[in-house]
This record gives sequence, C-alpha cells and structure tokens, in this order.
Amino acid sequence: LRLATHLSSLCRTNSILFQSFRSDRSRPSVFQVKLLDLFTHRFLLALHHPFAMKAKVNPTFYFSRKVSLEISLSLLSHPFPPRDSRPPDSDYARLRLLGAGTFRDVPLLAACTICAELINQLEEEKFCFTPVSGSFSRKELSKAVEEYVGLTASRIKHGDTNVKGHVVFSCLLAQVDAMQSGSSVDQAVSDALRKSLDNCYSMLRSRTDERVVNAQADMGSTGNSRQV
Repeated sequence: LRLATHLSSLCRTNSILFQSFRSDRSRPSVFQVKLLDLFTHRFLLALHHPFAMKAKVNPTFYFSRKVSLEISLSLLSHPFPPRDSRPPDSDYARLRLLGAGTFRDVPLLAACTICAELINQLEEEKFCFTPVSGSFSRKELSKAVEEYVGLTASRIKHGDTNVKGHVVFSCLLAQVDAMQSGSSVDQAVSDALRKSLDNCYSMLRSRTDERVVNAQADMGSTGNSRQV
C-alpha cells in the first residue's frame, strides 16, 4: 500500500502536469500521453495484481482488485475514436499492433485481470442475495475483452505467429457468456476453441498465400528485366 500510494501520487502529478500545458505546441501528443501511461501504470498493475488474485478468498485485498481493474481498462482503452473516423495519432495504435515485449505483455496482463474479474463476479452471484456491484458494468468489461480479442487477431494478420492469446481469450469470453446465460460452459468453450483455431488457420494461410503470390510476382519482374 505504501508503494502503491507513492506510485499513484507520481501518476497524478504527471496527469496534472500534462493538463497544465495550454499551448497546442507545448501540449504532449496522444502518443506521448499513452506511452507514459503504459510505462508508469504497468508498475501499479504488477504491484497490485498478485493481491488482486487473492481478493477472491480474502476480502482485505479488495482495494488491489479494484485498482487492478481500473488500470487494466485504462491500458486497454483505444487512443483514438471509432474505426469509421481517422485516428488523430496512429503511432501508439501501431505499437499496440506490432510491438513486442512491453507492448504485448502488459495488455495481456490487463486482459487477464478483466477476465478474472468477470468470472469472479459471476461466481460470487451464486452465493449473494443481491447482484455484485462495481465501478464498471459487466457489459463494459466484456467489451474490453472483445476488443482485445480483436487486437490479437489483427496482430496475427500483421505478422504475429503466436495464436495462443487469440485462442485463450476467445475461450474465456465464451465461458463468461455461457455463465451469464446459464448454458453449458464446456460446450461454449469447445465451440469457441474450434472457431478461434479455424480463424487463426485462415489468417496464417492467407498470409502464406500472399507471400507466395508476391514472391512469384518478384520472380516474374526479375525475369522480364533480364530479357530486356
């Protein structure tokens, strides 16, 4: 708690500093703000996450559970408007799409945190007389996971060969949906597993076919230039 308080104070100081810039020329860009948030808030998430996972059996850790969820939603939020409008700053979006290391691992941890929260809420409702309330609606949490699943698919389309993230979170999302509707969790997860694997195969196969076509086109252009 002492470390968390110190880190939170520094994050608030950064936020206040950024808001103090009045000139458009001196004001930090969306890319700079999102990058700093990632590099600072990831430490808060790493600090709280182990205790947040224990909150299910130990209510004294509820504060860590709450903070972890808030940070995770913030880290997964998009830095630009919906897809039908032009993003004001696409550099950070490209990092989310193509970056390795921190740019892949931190969103992964954030998505794990949100999925754990969704499942915990649904399990807690079985033993509560009233629905579990929180700062964020279950629909909002599910939407964040859905967008993360979309991000993992986009990463595969743009060169990533690791399909585990897309498959696992597709199955977790199916588990949450089944728990909410009261349907068979095993069947829902099995269906999601097959569908996500088929999608991954299709995306990887499409990339391979595209490379073959490009390679043949390059060979053809090289042969024509030699004949000339």
